Amino acid sequence: MRFLHIWFLGWMAILLAVPAVGLAYNTLRVMGEPLDVRSGEDVGFAKRFDRFVATHFGLRREMVNLNRDMKKLFSGGSRRVVEGAGGWLFITDLDVLGQATGQRYDVAALSAFVDVAGELQRILADRPRTLLVAIAPNKHTIYRDKLPVWAREEPARTELDALHDRLLTRGIDAVDLRPALKSWTSDRLVYWRGDTHWTPFGAAVAFNEIVQRLGHSGAAVDIEAVFGPPVSVERRGDLVAIQQSQEKFIEFPSLPTDPGLFSEAPFERTVLDKSGSNDIYRLRPRVPYDPPSRRPKTLVIGDSFSASLLGPLFMRFAADFTWMPNRLGVPDPDLIHAIDPDILILEAVERTITSFQQVPGASPAQNAAGR
Repeated sequence: MRFLHIWFLGWMAILLAVPAVGLAYNTLRVMGEPLDVRSGEDVGFAKRFDRFVATHFGLRREMVNLNRDMKKLFSGGSRRVVEGAGGWLFITDLDVLGQATGQRYDVAALSAFVDVAGELQRILADRPRTLLVAIAPNKHTIYRDKLPVWAREEPARTELDALHDRLLTRGIDAVDLRPALKSWTSDRLVYWRGDTHWTPFGAAVAFNEIVQRLGHSGAAVDIEAVFGPPVSVERRGDLVAIQQSQEKFIEFPSLPTDPGLFSEAPFERTVLDKSGSNDIYRLRPRVPYDPPSRRPKTLVIGDSFSASLLGPLFMRFAADFTWMPNRLGVPDPDLIHAIDPDILILEAVERTITSFQQVPGASPAQNAAGR
């Protein structure tokens, strides 16, 4: 009997030691960040430890991944998708769960994105133009309460916060889309439950924030007027497809009452380049605006969040609209000069901001400036 007691106590010690080791490891990792990313001053051990306690506990990422893998083991599907509350689906690529919980805070990896934005700033410097960075938040960020329980803890600071600070240091303007999108989550669907992307409603919310930052608030969408109440729609989003679910997937989006809001019918679409999986395209009005010189030419360098829905919205105030993929790097400068935009918006989804490629030929001093 005494042997059983010793055996039981031994196993309890091991079980308690595992999260303790994780806690110690992550504490040391956070302590290794000597500077406060906003002030540039040393915040000391106490504040660094407080930051850790607010954003981590031992082995959080491992618990999230174990929860995901066990569900897939017994219910099938893909490890690339995790199911949260109410049947909400979330992508797991690029360690986005680690990013969402604060377990991943790779500030150094942000330098490449900052350098890309800086290179675009240099390309546009030949005359007065506007450069704006707009990061599409992860669905995990906007609908944190729908994540699995193990992944809901909100970090005190994220990589996106750090990126905004570094862009500001380089004199590059950025708009934070998170507050506006979060403000609608209790009433409307701003991201699809079964897809990684925002809904048309969410795209309109993001567009309004962007144009207000650009000084074109008159082009903003009257969201209350042009969107109806939530309706039931069967829709198989990209996450449903990845999960290989054969069941019907029902969404409850708010759809525009005006079908022309996102329509390209009034515009002439010209494909400028068909290389790769995404066309570089331009929208121009079929009937020229009068006078066209008062409208800015707009270029969005982005990803799937901006590839389709935003073009017709930007044409509410733009002379023409061009979209090209960011490809996690700097696009062809000659093509940018040929487009000759008055406004350039660099868009990327949050989970990719540490995946951008270093600017070719960037000096160590330039790279360091982004850190």
